[in-house]
Parts: sequence; structure tokens; C-alpha cells
Amino acid sequence: GKSSLMRVLASLTEPAAGAVTVDGVALGQFGKREYRSNLGVVFADDGLFAGTVADNLSLFDPAVSHAEMEAALVRVGLRDEVERLPQGYATHVSEEGSVLSTGQRRRLLLARAICRRPRLMLLDEVTANLDPATETALVESLKGVKAAKVFITHSERLLDQVDRVFRIEGGRLTEDPRPPQKPGAPVPEAA
Repeated sequence: GKSSLMRVLASLTEPAAGAVTVDGVALGQFGKREYRSNLGVVFADDGLFAGTVADNLSLFDPAVSHAEMEAALVRVGLRDEVERLPQGYATHVSEEGSVLSTGQRRRLLLARAICRRPRLMLLDEVTANLDPATETALVESLKGVKAAKVFITHSERLLDQVDRVFRIEGGRLTEDPRPPQKPGAPVPEAA
């Protein structure tokens, strides 16, 4: 259900019922191209393509400056690691390559989404393969990105860092009625 919901939110799949609206305007009327230009998306199954770190960050868009790439890498805690690579931003990477760990590849995909200057970020399992401290630091850092964020995750640790929690159960999306947790407070078991 979560991947299907993500594809609907990203305007890649039509909803089976209901409609996607943007500020009360039907998506078709608002315009999919306009809508998509405001998205920064990381799907759970996304991967890097064969190219340099800079190519993967900018998606060959010359409007993405080196400073923007660097800032995005700082935001996801990856700049120092990229600068230590054999050729830095010019290092060739791919999804099959072993230059970057799985967690580093996920953070590079997230930095790519940030480089798009999104107004809405759709993030599916973006903290997968990260240790708890790195996950917490990453989500805290993402609060500085001026975009609405939708995290799709199995990580219970994220619950005390978000404004609202929804669950998909039995094919239905419901809001979790639990009150927001204070940072550092134990997270209760999910129902």
C-alpha cells in the first residue's frame, strides 16, 4: 500500500478512487508538469545511475551549481565522505558499484532530491540502512529544508520527529491519534 500511495502522490499513478488536488485544484487542472517540477522524490527502489557523483546530484541540469550540490551533501551528512572519494565529485558511481555503501547511496539520492529545490518531498524509506544516530541527525537536518515532507517508513524512531503520523492498515490510510512525543521520550508500541 505505501508504494502505491507514494506513486499516487508523485502523480505517476491515478488514484483508484478520489482525486489528487493541489490547493483545492484538481491535479489535471493544476498541471502535472508544474506539480512534478515542485517535487523532490526518493522511492524505496531508486538507484544511482552510472555517472559521476555530480551527474547523479544534478541530473545533468546546468542550473544546479556546485555550491547547491555541496549544500545538499552537507544537509544529508555526506559532503566529507564524497570529498574523500578518489576523484571527489568526479568519482564514477553506480547502483552496482562498491564505492558507496547502501546508506551512502540512499543519502546521495536524498541530496539529489534536495538539489531540485522542491516544495514537497516524498521520501520512501529514506533512512533505511542508517544507524539510529545517523537517522536522527539526518531527519533533524531535513527540518532545515524549506519543503513539506512526507516520510514513508517502517522506522518507529521517526515518530517523535514528525508533526503527524498516518498508518496504512488493511488498505486504508488512518491518522494515528497519539500525541506528539517529546524528543528523547520513549516511543510507545504501535497498534
